[in-house]
Amino acid sequence: MSPGIVHHYFVNKDDLLEATLRTLGGQVREVTRLRLGEATDPRDRLRAIIGSWLAPEQLTPAAVAAWLSFWAQGRKQPRLARVQRAIVCRLDSSLRHELKQLLPTIDAVRVAEGLSTLLEGLWLRAALSPYGLETERAMLIAIDYLELQLNKRREPQPA
Repeated sequence: MSPGIVHHYFVNKDDLLEATLRTLGGQVREVTRLRLGEATDPRDRLRAIIGSWLAPEQLTPAAVAAWLSFWAQGRKQPRLARVQRAIVCRLDSSLRHELKQLLPTIDAVRVAEGLSTLLEGLWLRAALSPYGLETERAMLIAIDYLELQLNKRREPQPA
């Protein structure tokens, strides 16, 4: 995109980045809404949330590059940091809501934080890898973590 076009529609690069990321966040939200509508139980709903964050359209090189720019700029720009917090809070809240139906609250909060961090790490890996990240592989990693955490908390604890 030429600088002239950017300045025609946006005051500066931060405005462009914010608009791009609001659009990407909206896409994640919409995919999540659609997938949650098809889910039948909390486990299914968790898989739907994970799947929406790791959907192929979210892991395109352009989308991942935009998210990476957003993360970098969000540390310096309060306005972008606010958008970033809103997106992360929405993810964390969604994960906690479903996990609380399967785990005690303290465990649900911990697992939600771990899962959220894992999803961001998978996105970072997609951004840094010259080959991106295959959606199916990313899903297997995230679901494996989720299942390990759910099963670990269901097993009897030694006295």
